[in-house]
Amino acid sequence: MNLNNYLLLKEENETIVSFKKRLQSFAIANRFTRPAHATYVADRIIQLNLTDKFKSYQRKA
Repeated sequence: MNLNNYLLLKEENETIVSFKKRLQSFAIANRFTRPAHATYVADRIIQLNLTDKFKSYQRKA
């Protein structure tokens, strides 16, 4: 697991808590395994070339 992928996806003004919630919500919506593991989810997003989709993804409140 690459921590750089995790940091690459995080927006500059986004808090860690909201970023992790958005990662988890995105993972659940896209049926990733282990949605609670933020680093794993970030790796999968990069591997599957879903960065643009994730960047535009807004967590539903």
